[in-house]
Amino acid sequence: MNAIRRLVREILLEDLAGFVKRTQEIQYSSDSADPTFEKHKQTKLQAREVKRIWRAEADHEFMRSLIKIHWIDDKGNRNTFDPVKLLDFLMLPRKNEIATQAWLSDSTIIQSEWGKIGVIVQGTVTLAANDMNEIYSGYFDKLPIGLHQKYRSSGVPRRSTYFNDRNSFVLDRKSFDSTSSEINEFIVDNWRPTGIIIQYPADILIESVRDTVKLGVDAKILGYVDALLSVNKFSGPENTIPIYDETMKQIDMRQLARARKGE
Repeated sequence: MNAIRRLVREILLEDLAGFVKRTQEIQYSSDSADPTFEKHKQTKLQAREVKRIWRAEADHEFMRSLIKIHWIDDKGNRNTFDPVKLLDFLMLPRKNEIATQAWLSDSTIIQSEWGKIGVIVQGTVTLAANDMNEIYSGYFDKLPIGLHQKYRSSGVPRRSTYFNDRNSFVLDRKSFDSTSSEINEFIVDNWRPTGIIIQYPADILIESVRDTVKLGVDAKILGYVDALLSVNKFSGPENTIPIYDETMKQIDMRQLARARKGE
């Protein structure tokens, strides 16, 4: 009987309230320039504990159901986009935890200010919050090569470098704020790409590319399209990655390729 009561209690606590209760004694602030906590060993133990409790309390079926996207940074040159940026991300070790934003599976439009092109991924969510500032997992593109070597076997981990407002964390559908998709953060481990998304309606994208080519001007949209066209050359015919527009409608890549030639 005691075992049954304990099981019922554990089921009832599998939500935000359980997470808040079990982390009430944890509070810390670390250095986002040291996202793997190499210089903050004691704080690393607390950050690990937060992820352990989150994993125990979260509704993982709900996490799997979400559309999770890692956006490719395009904040550099105003007029060009380097297609290599997308390929570089796709070549990352799958054990490296990555930061994504999440939408409900029935979302009718996907929009974000973090990039025009994103990689849709599936994998294990290891931590999630409605506000990325409550996780602030840091910037990993500046990690020293030595740290990548250190985590070569296990993968580079991401943790919350700041832990204070535990009520902002997402544990299930009830605690997920669907209006916060542009600012939320879902950390994903053992990920794999299941699609690429570009923030244009498919018909406008194709028409704009065709017109741009005919005008003979250099525009960022051509870099985006070159990136999309290069993806499946890179992955091969056996591992074709579908390309979607912002409404999650699959783009006809043959039509897009013709538009890139001005046809």
